[in-house]
Amino acid sequence: MTVTAIMERSTRTADDLQRPAWNSLEHNYDVHDVGEAFVRQHCSERGLDVEAWGIDKRDDDGGLIFDDKMDLQLYGSVDLEHVRASIKPPESRALAASVEVKTKRSANWYGTINARHLRKYLTIRHAFDVPTYIYMAHVDEGGEHNTIERDTFIPLVSWDEYQAVLDGDHPGYDAATGGDKQFLTDHIGGYELVEYVWRAPDGNKVVTLDVDVGLNWPQFTHGVYCDGLGYSAEQVREIGVRERTAPTHAVTFDGHDGSERQIDVNTDNGGTDG
Repeated sequence: MTVTAIMERSTRTADDLQRPAWNSLEHNYDVHDVGEAFVRQHCSERGLDVEAWGIDKRDDDGGLIFDDKMDLQLYGSVDLEHVRASIKPPESRALAASVEVKTKRSANWYGTINARHLRKYLTIRHAFDVPTYIYMAHVDEGGEHNTIERDTFIPLVSWDEYQAVLDGDHPGYDAATGGDKQFLTDHIGGYELVEYVWRAPDGNKVVTLDVDVGLNWPQFTHGVYCDGLGYSAEQVREIGVRERTAPTHAVTFDGHDGSERQIDVNTDNGGTDG
């Protein structure tokens, strides 16, 4: 199913958010780049093509832009013979997963996201028949390099009651007149992965998710190949995907300002746990 991207420019600017400098949009983009580079590198090493899907408008001062996308889409080959031969012809390429990157400087915010964002991700989860994940990472910027202290992939499971709204089978909400969006606004706290709904200091409604359901890197990779590309467990084992361990080596990438940046992994904690 194809979803038409919606981009809406607001009259509000970044300054209207009244955030302190340490929590500015530009500052958050900076640490987001770390998580996205880490995911891109290690997904590529697992035989997946990574494409940007969400928009990057950090340098656009014409007003805040909201879209209905996630950060990344992952593609892979649905033909095992092509995988065995390490070739990727276009005709065997298929969408395997959608991933949103969430990076946190403080461990206290690990697992917490904007409620509006979760509503958007659930819309995507039900629109595409592929796995949908939130990549959550705690990033320490205190040393010479950025360090991934902890990370996980939270799989967004389908929501039966929301699907009933989409199917026109819910007595209280009519999707034909926008009832699907209203249902998510009214009942986001009832989604099974939400532990708490609360107001952040900047006034935004946020949700704290159950990070204990998160997947580590081998589990995530296995899910993308099996659930996203249709491989059997035996085929995944044959090409060695499931046996690949969590990332433990550094990643180097070019920052938005053109400077070279390095991401390390805290191996004292056993590498990443997601």
